[in-house]
Amino acid sequence: MERQLRQGRLTCPACEVVLAPWGHGRPRSIRGDLGARLFLRPRRTRCSGCKVTHVLLAEVLWPRRADAAVVIGARPLGGIGGCRKS
Repeated sequence: MERQLRQGRLTCPACEVVLAPWGHGRPRSIRGDLGARLFLRPRRTRCSGCKVTHVLLAEVLWPRRADAAVVIGARPLGGIGGCRKS
């Protein structure tokens, strides 16, 4: 993702103008697989067109979640396969 950002290959989702590096987001503590803790600082970008900032999340993260994607995907989902509570 960093390479794509530096090469100008990432665009703003709102206006589709090139995103530029703009520091980092706040540090996050994420629960990983087997209870491991991941400490990450996601990349912040700024659109050179509309001037809005965006935080880029790695594929292992989901927005507004304290668990990594692998942890969320491993949890059974209620209501699937006839396991609903009445």
